[in-house]
Formats: sequence, structure tokens, C-alpha cells
Amino acid sequence: MILIFFSCNSFQSAVAQLVSIPVTSSSVKAKSFFYQAFEAEDMGELEKASGLYQKAISLDSNFALAYMGLAMVQPELATRRKYMAKSVEKMSFGSASEKYWILARNAFYGVGRDIDEYVNFEKLLALHPNDPVSHYYFGFVHHNHGRKDYAKAIEHYENAIKLNPKYISPYIELAYAYMGVKDYKNAERILRTLIQLQPNKSGPVDSYAELLLRTGRYKESMEWYDKALKINPTYPWAIFGIAANLNFLGRHQEARNLIPKALQFKLNERESWHVMQAMECSYLDDGKPDSAVAALMQYAKLAKEKNYFTQQYIAYRNSTRIYFEYDDHIRGLKQYKLFNEFVQNNSQSNDVKKQVADLSYYYQAFGKLIEGKYTEAMLNLEEYTKRKGRVDDFAKILKAKILIKENKYDDAKATLSEADIDNPYVLFWLAEVNTALGNKIDALNLYKEVSTKNIMQDMEYHLVRRKALAKQ
Repeated sequence: MILIFFSCNSFQSAVAQLVSIPVTSSSVKAKSFFYQAFEAEDMGELEKASGLYQKAISLDSNFALAYMGLAMVQPELATRRKYMAKSVEKMSFGSASEKYWILARNAFYGVGRDIDEYVNFEKLLALHPNDPVSHYYFGFVHHNHGRKDYAKAIEHYENAIKLNPKYISPYIELAYAYMGVKDYKNAERILRTLIQLQPNKSGPVDSYAELLLRTGRYKESMEWYDKALKINPTYPWAIFGIAANLNFLGRHQEARNLIPKALQFKLNERESWHVMQAMECSYLDDGKPDSAVAALMQYAKLAKEKNYFTQQYIAYRNSTRIYFEYDDHIRGLKQYKLFNEFVQNNSQSNDVKKQVADLSYYYQAFGKLIEGKYTEAMLNLEEYTKRKGRVDDFAKILKAKILIKENKYDDAKATLSEADIDNPYVLFWLAEVNTALGNKIDALNLYKEVSTKNIMQDMEYHLVRRKALAKQ
């Protein structure tokens, strides 16, 4: 595809983006505010978008899409869910297309049912095959939330841009999809286009810096993160990016000295939990799991003061996992108990409560593996998958670990091959199996692939990167 370069001044109304998807409101002025808000959201101006969506709602209290838009620009999860619920309540006032759009957004961000997100965006695209927005969202659902179907994502993002080269949202996602398939040339092309479209925005510059990070160009990457900070001196993502570069250069203490500086900025809930995860990953990459857990729980206390549920959830979940990964199932089970109690007492979602409660069988299986009781481990794992209703990647990896202990290497390799082989954790254990089978060249290539992925703030990655480096 040939991309045409546009200056920011050439942007037209967001009406040009919503080519065919209807926007239903009893007020013409409310619809005007909605379109302005949608465009502001697309440009990354979320506070401006929030105010405009609120103006739309003030003129039409039944404006379902405006409630949905307002929900999606909220930085705090609880507020987002409140407005999302209001959008669902009001969606009978809109068209079938609007209902699909709302139900898709609510599926993931409201009630946590990923499959409903996919199905509803698929229906939206079927009704509006020539609308850039419907293509963008169907690309998004292929790309994110655990799917990682990069080919399909790229196809629909490209279609969205072909239909409207001025539509910003697909560009950034398209760049990351290209990174997902290691097509760094196209990723760089897309990001440079986006930087020209938004020369005064720190986001595209930050993403370009991450591309350089992923390709091991650490010095250049830090220079571009500095450029992002010059555009916006309170941009926390650039701090996290510089810290990640320092981690990959082996300068972990420097990274950890830098990360807390982001707390000087006015952070929303999502930005706040990334401070915590940046510290956790730095300690893990430095081979200090106890310090990683301590950091998680320290930030969980701060999150509790602000009533940040998601951050506390991540802290309990990750700390439990770390204990088990480092063969400390005694402390791991104690931490899981705290995790489960926290969720049962604080989550508003019955689905989330059940998911965390069912993890007891997963962690019992993990504990039995550590104790060398492989039959019991497998029975607990089978009970976990039965309650889960499917064999997820966590179950596949744990099953493979049990098979490795039983010297069933071919079976372990087959099990891991069914998991997400883009996951560096899966790749590491495939390397371990190949080592046991005597496939030294294959194993070495996998260890190298793991150690050079350069993924920032990903616990799965930092659990194994150091180990992969040591195997080369």
C-alpha cells in the first residue's frame, strides 16, 4: 500500500471517518459534539474528548454512543465501567450497528467476555464493509486481547487506512502488528508516516523509540525517548522506555533509580500500574525475585489508598506467579490465598471471581510439580482445565513442565507447540526440551530468539530472559 503524507492542518471532521456507521441522537447539536469528541479521541486528546462527549450527553440523555465514547476515554477503570453500563442501558435507542459496537466494547472493558467482543465487531464489519472504523476495530480485536492474529490485523488496519488515510488510530496499531511479525521495515515506515501526521504528539515518537528498542538500537532508542519528553516533559511512557533500555544494557540500578521519577507526574490508574510493573520487571531481569515481589506489594499499598483495583489485582497475581516460578510453592500458595481473598471481596465481576477461584487447582498442580508428585500435579491440572472450560496456555506450559520431569520430552514438545509460540516463555521451554532431546542447534537458536526479543514491561519475558542469556 502507498501511504500519502498529510499535515495535521489537513484533518477534516470525524464525519469522514464514520463513513456509514450511523450515530443516533435526538439532538443535531449533540451529534455534532459527538463527532468532535470522536475526532479528539482519535488525535489522542482524551480530556478534550471527555468534555465533548459530556456535552453531547447533556443535550441527549439517551445518547448511547456518547456514553460509550465517554467510557473509553476514562483513565480510571471503575469510571469507565460505570459509563459503559450506561451505554448498554441506552443502546435500545440506537441502531443495530451501534448496538454491536457498544456490546463489543462492553464485552472486554465492561464484563470481560473476549469472545463477545470478537463476534460483535465481526457483525459490525459485516454491516459496514466499507467503513474505516469497522475495519479498524476488527483489526484491533484480531491483534489484541490474547488473539495475536497479526496477518488478519494487518489486513484490516491497512483497509482502514486505505478507506481514510487521515484516520489516526489504525496507524499505531498497524505499526505494532508489523512489529509482531518482525516486519520492522514496514513498522518503521508506518511510524514515520504517523510522526509526520502528528509532529507535535509524543505518542508516535515514543512508539518509534520502542521500535528501536526492539531491534536492539538502544542508544538511538533513548535519544528518541528524550525527544518524546521534550514534546511532553510529563510523558511517563518515555521514562519507562528509557528504563527498559537500561535494563537490556545491564544497567538495572540506573533503571530503578529513574522509574520512580514518573510518580512526580499526574498519573492515571493505567500509568500508575506501569510504574509498578517497570520496577518488577527490572528486578526480575536483574535476578532478584524477592525484590520484585516486595516492589509489587509496596505499590499495591499505594494503589489501595487510591482504590485502584486493577493495580492491586496485578500485584497479587504477579507476586503469586513469581513465587511459584522460583519453586517457592509454600509462599506462593499463601500469596495466592491473599490474591483470591482480595478478588472475592473487591471484584464486581462474578466471572473474574470464578476465574481466580479456579486458579486454586492450577497452583495446587504447580505445587505438586515442585514437590515431585507428578500424578497429583496432572490430576489438579485436569481439574483446572475442566473448570476453565478450555486448555489455556498456562495449562499447556505447566503440563509440559510435568512431562519434562517425567522425561517425556517428545510429548512436552508437542504440548508446547500448541501454545502461543510468540510468547518468549513458551520459546524458552521449547529450548529446554530441545536441549534435553540433544537438539543443541535448535535450542541455541531459541535461546537467542528469547534473549533478543527486547520486550519491555512483560513479566513472562523477564522471567526467562536472564536464563536464556545464561544458556548461550
